[in-house]
Amino acid sequence: MNKFDWKQFYTCAKTIHQNYGNNDAFVRTAVSRAYYAVYHTLKTKTNLTDSKDNHIALINYFQNGDFNKESHKYKHLSDDELNVILEYLKYLRDERLKADYNNKLLNFNLKDILTKANQLLCLTDKIL
Repeated sequence: MNKFDWKQFYTCAKTIHQNYGNNDAFVRTAVSRAYYAVYHTLKTKTNLTDSKDNHIALINYFQNGDFNKESHKYKHLSDDELNVILEYLKYLRDERLKADYNNKLLNFNLKDILTKANQLLCLTDKIL
């Protein structure tokens, strides 16, 4: 059975940025798609089970060192890279929450968000 490639959300976010980067609704959509590309790709790689608090569970997985239980999956990642995963995942989640729930007009640094999302997606390729 074929599965959806969550990284396509990142491609969607880049396309939105390139074509509609000045429109707040599109920028917010791009922020959300960039986060969900990373979130679902990481969630799939970590084999976390579904729960009502999946987003926090994924952060806690890296923050609390739960990944050590399956260290063979992470042998190609340095400690610094694991820290980047945690730091960028938290950052992208915070930006996504602002994009999805804040009524104020905000100036998102979409270039930075897309750069961090891309770096995270590259790191997920190192997870077995």
